[in-house]
Amino acid sequence: MTNLGFCYKAIQHTTDNIRRVDRPFIAGTNSQVLIVETFDGKKTVFRFNDRCVAHRNHDVSQVLANHGVNVPQIKLHLYNGQYFETYPYVSGLTMQEYLDMGMTHQQIQDNYATIALQMKKIADIPVQNFQNIENKNCASVAQSNIINRTHSWVLGQFVKYGTKMLNYGPQSICHCDLTPRNIVLDDNMNLMTILDLNAVSVANINFSVAITGLSLEHNNLNKQDFYSVCNDIMPNRIHRQQIDIIENICKLYFRCYVR
Repeated sequence: MTNLGFCYKAIQHTTDNIRRVDRPFIAGTNSQVLIVETFDGKKTVFRFNDRCVAHRNHDVSQVLANHGVNVPQIKLHLYNGQYFETYPYVSGLTMQEYLDMGMTHQQIQDNYATIALQMKKIADIPVQNFQNIENKNCASVAQSNIINRTHSWVLGQFVKYGTKMLNYGPQSICHCDLTPRNIVLDDNMNLMTILDLNAVSVANINFSVAITGLSLEHNNLNKQDFYSVCNDIMPNRIHRQQIDIIENICKLYFRCYVR
């Protein structure tokens, strides 16, 4: 993880009129993430990653934005050999925060539709758009994320080949961690943006849906209702039996996916 002192120097090098710098807690990341506010009230997210991840996130954001998906528009920077990403701070709350405050059944159902619609929009992007993106496949992304968090090559290889096995069948572009904590909503609980572009990769849509379902179950929500919505919005794309298999294997062997 990049030294905090270095991060502050990089921020000062690229930003004028800094009012304050906050370091939010973000579960499941090994990157330094800071929010910088200037005196004119503008807030910017700074995320310090290695070269491969930073370039990948930038390229992924461009592809998704070009196809109408609401994602942060990432800019790429280099300071004294360290790459970092910046993008405008989104002021809404995540679906997870709304869940923690209490959401009605109808609000939850509406957000199931929001998730499914975004999954379909992403899955409809031609895979050829990812042909020049590094670590484009879900298995490679899973391996790099595990190694970045645990520095274990052996565990990374285990997760890589396990993920490859779970993604058998037809593949498309998917967000493989589209969970309540990665969906930002406005005051009316309408979608503002999708976060965590690290998890966008070429994968089987059933894997993507299963990971979201496991997260919903983790929040004591009815994942079967979510699958029914997906079935309506993405006919002929999801396969319930395959989703059940993926869920069971993830629960048994790949607990890193269950949050």
